[in-house]
Amino acid sequence: MVWFIRNGEAAPGGIEAAVARYRDGIAAVSAALPGALPPAAAEALARRIRALVDHGVPEGLASRLASLSELGAAPDIVQVAEATGRSPAVIAATHFALADLFRLNALSAAARAVPVTDTFDRIALERAVAGIAAAHRALTAEAATYEARGTGEAQGAAAVEAWSAARGASLARIRTAIAAIAASGLTVSKVSVAASLLGDLARPDLSGP
Repeated sequence: MVWFIRNGEAAPGGIEAAVARYRDGIAAVSAALPGALPPAAAEALARRIRALVDHGVPEGLASRLASLSELGAAPDIVQVAEATGRSPAVIAATHFALADLFRLNALSAAARAVPVTDTFDRIALERAVAGIAAAHRALTAEAATYEARGTGEAQGAAAVEAWSAARGASLARIRTAIAAIAASGLTVSKVSVAASLLGDLARPDLSGP
């Protein structure tokens, strides 16, 4: 629900429209998750499902519960799928492969855990986290335009490889810088710099190597 509020999809009178717009796409992302996730993440999801089933949870419910963290990205994925004309399953694979490339899930989770006591620091942190998400959407849409071998989810992941190679040195520099920031212990200012770097990478005038 927070995503829909932040992205203007939960305005008065807009809930029904948002449900109609996103329901089928989110269901498609959910169904595609086992094949769309990078191998390590897919294995972790399978382990969570097995653990719930071993505790007596029905398999269908276990799958939905175990997937909740990944499905937090589903509205972003559906939005990019609409914008690019590609299937949610392919965009899901592109989204998660790109997140894996930059370790964005870990970065965002650590950013949300940064302690803040000042109101303006809290606002700055929230804007930085939102900036990371916005850059992730933009970069996913860009990577999705790259032709890649394979079909379905495999095509989405391969597109990120092709896109990464095409972006060359500029991507490598920013990826290295973000990794260094994440490893150094996050602060509000460091999260803001990471968001800015990702935003720079997403700018059309920086799309060359």
